[in-house]
Amino acid sequence: MRRRWFPLFASAGLALTVAAFGLSATASAATWTESHITGLSGSLRKGEGVWLELPWTILWELGPIVPGAPLDPRAVERLANGNTLVTSRDSRGVYEVTPQKTITWSYTTADDPLLVPFHATRLPSGNTLIVDRWQETVIEVDPSGNVVWRYGVPDDPNTQWEDDTELPDPGELIDPFHVVRLPNGNTLIAENQACTVIEVRSSDYVAGLPNDGYTADSIVWQYGVTHELAKDHGYAVPYLDWPKYAVRLANGNTLIADEAASAVLEVTPAGAIAWSYGQRGVAGSGPGQLNEPASAERLADGTTLISDGKNNRSIRVNAAGEIVWEFSATSPLGLEDAGLSGPRRTSPTGTGSVLIADEGNDRLIELGRAPTGLATSGPIDCGLPGARKRFQSINVTVDAPSGTAYAVSYSVDSGQWKTLGGSALPSSTYGKLIRYRVTFTTTRADASPRLLGVSISYVPAPAQQPSSGGSGTGSGGRYPWGGGTLWGSGSGSGTGGSKQGGTGYYGTSSAVPGTGIDGATSVQRGWSLTSTTYGGDASSRPSSAPAPALGGLLALGVVYVVGACSVPLGTIVSHIAQR
Repeated sequence: MRRRWFPLFASAGLALTVAAFGLSATASAATWTESHITGLSGSLRKGEGVWLELPWTILWELGPIVPGAPLDPRAVERLANGNTLVTSRDSRGVYEVTPQKTITWSYTTADDPLLVPFHATRLPSGNTLIVDRWQETVIEVDPSGNVVWRYGVPDDPNTQWEDDTELPDPGELIDPFHVVRLPNGNTLIAENQACTVIEVRSSDYVAGLPNDGYTADSIVWQYGVTHELAKDHGYAVPYLDWPKYAVRLANGNTLIADEAASAVLEVTPAGAIAWSYGQRGVAGSGPGQLNEPASAERLADGTTLISDGKNNRSIRVNAAGEIVWEFSATSPLGLEDAGLSGPRRTSPTGTGSVLIADEGNDRLIELGRAPTGLATSGPIDCGLPGARKRFQSINVTVDAPSGTAYAVSYSVDSGQWKTLGGSALPSSTYGKLIRYRVTFTTTRADASPRLLGVSISYVPAPAQQPSSGGSGTGSGGRYPWGGGTLWGSGSGSGTGGSKQGGTGYYGTSSAVPGTGIDGATSVQRGWSLTSTTYGGDASSRPSSAPAPALGGLLALGVVYVVGACSVPLGTIVSHIAQR
């Protein structure tokens, strides 16, 4: 019985020493940082800065809808029911078209043989305002095509120009181009070659009366002087050249696209210019310049969408006059598209997309962000090729505006993709390689999240993940007196699971220390951490290289001391036991 004391003593002492080593030799946590965000594969695209975002795409496109006639779009508007109202000059009609490109309503030469429409807009009542340029009239028609309101006496298109050099009579128009119904019930009309924008009291209309009931007082506001070009007056207030478009803003000002003056103006009710874009009287494509703008729309964020006709582009400019968005042949937003040719309208939709009447290309296009997209990394070893790790977290930096969202998933050692909730990974996430995937979605066609950065936190892990299980017995873990391994390999089984004994901490089958991340020798709990490169630039290196803790080195020293004293200590104990 006494001969068993020493084996028990030695085994217990060595077990305590190894346990101390295991507790104190935990590697330091490290962080790997993605240094090439814009190089990730997938459908996300590089933004204006170092980030990835959802790409722009053509969400919808419309070509000819009347057999034998080009579309020739002059105006476009997305309706509340999701259909699109398009005004086509050459096919001489106004059409309501479904997303499937079916015509559900129209007003054409079948309703008015002389119709040549240039603009149309749907009213909250369901009626439609239509500008007939050649007949020099604006009409309001109900869903059945009946004219229920009008301003401007219809002219014979063959003789319409004969009295255009004279001052108009009450209720008469000269070259109308654009119309909107104001919240107060009045009607705002841009008269192109009359050089004016007028606000008409709509309620004065009485069919059958002289001049349809209109008088000189029916025009309650006007900007511009009839037949007086701004260029002939040094572009002084309140002159215009040829205004193609006018809308009333929420602040009470009026936004006007003055095509011939190559400028967009915001004018106050008193006639002062509150804001402008374009160098009046100078057509150009340089900074702050336009070339025959055909329309202008103020957006909720204060920017302005402009159809810059002869520059063949649609642009969005901020209050400071900086272009913050452009679609053209030279700026196609990453699309494989020819761009625009003489755009007539650039109209925002309720979902944030942009409808463009691309007249020169006989089409309508709707531009917006793709509703979904993803970016996927390649296999990442975190700068430790071949080494096993416990991955702790994936931290994704995303700027996600309202209406947008993102999700993160990951795959370890080519395993299945798993969704990550938050940033922390499950504690059982062990492997040599990890991949991540970021998925973006948006319900706003004008907004996308921005992927700014990704980092992965990890710690080196044992060569084999400890398995869970109950107690068990096995052979192979003995301590030989005469030499060999200090702590041999072995196997065992027990209740609830089984495990395979790992390679010894030090001995004939121990791991060989290797050259570490920064040139220092590095051994972590019996496996070598050897790295020669990170596969990226210096910024992708771990923020703190894995290394043994000081306590672990001290514990290792204790193991050496115990080993050195084991033989003489064993002899003494043996002699005592034999007595």
